Amino acid sequence: MKKLITVMTLSFAIAFAFAGCAAEDTAPELVSGGEQTAASEISEEASSGFGFEYKGLFIAPGVEASGIIDGIDDPYEYYEGASCAYVGMDRSYDYGFMVIYTYESDEGEYVSVIEVKDDIILCNGIKVGDNVSTVESVLGPADETYEGGMSYTRDGITMQIVTANSDTVTSIIYGEAE
Repeated sequence: MKKLITVMTLSFAIAFAFAGCAAEDTAPELVSGGEQTAASEISEEASSGFGFEYKGLFIAPGVEASGIIDGIDDPYEYYEGASCAYVGMDRSYDYGFMVIYTYESDEGEYVSVIEVKDDIILCNGIKVGDNVSTVESVLGPADETYEGGMSYTRDGITMQIVTANSDTVTSIIYGEAE
């Protein structure tokens, strides 16, 4: 069962990270619908959207990655490869409890997808290990439900709640809304 959960979570994260691989236009797009901004410059209004705070940093798709990666100051495993969706490199920073996927643009490196895998991070009022009824009481009815999870979309960001066909949240994935 644990292997199935791991495979499903990895599949969701890869799908988000490479959702645009077949697209002809490879110019980076803003994920949050606003200007790309350093994590330290995130307004209170922006931080009320889908994303979360960790070590005083607001982390969400579309935010500049360098301040986040430097600010987290936890050990991570690093992977990179040529992007099929953008011009430049795609990178991932795996901290064990979360993975931050980034893309490169002419202006810098930006967060594209975040996968939270542990209950140490509170994600918009919910965390890994919560049950579906807790998620619905905090976020309301899901915008979409499917086998193995549910999702909510706000301001161009999708928050995917992975349950792996149980009543318990096994991971939370933030990414660009399709």
